[in-house]
Amino acid sequence: MAADRKTLRKRERNAADVLMNNPALRENLDDTQAELALNWSFDQIAALVKETADLSDSAAQKKIDALVDELKDNLKQLSVLTGNMPTCDDKLEAVRDYKKFLKTLYGSKKNVPDYAEGLMEEFVGDISTCSAEDTFSHFFAIIQKEIESR
Repeated sequence: MAADRKTLRKRERNAADVLMNNPALRENLDDTQAELALNWSFDQIAALVKETADLSDSAAQKKIDALVDELKDNLKQLSVLTGNMPTCDDKLEAVRDYKKFLKTLYGSKKNVPDYAEGLMEEFVGDISTCSAEDTFSHFFAIIQKEIESR
């Protein structure tokens, strides 16, 4: 039996609350960046919740929790990188931070697509001229592309 609209709204609200109540996800972001990242995350949650209408509560919660955990991990990395990269004068440190981001996003080094490795080389090569806005835009676009393609 399909979940009613009230149940679906509750699933969506509970998942969104997890992100809203975690200040670490936005601590290095300005208000515009935080709003953009959270609103996009809420859209991802809403789309998944609709797909859970025919699932039991426990099966739906398992899928929703997996997405929320992935979003939390990636938004935390986005916040950290946005705060750290513009002050990173050491290219080796920038590469290390970037590789950590890729591992978080893709689960392991072996899952990182070639295009992402190329983006890393391009980004780190320009690190000395990088602003917090450039960093946010760069990493947020990668997160969006990866999660939306699943």
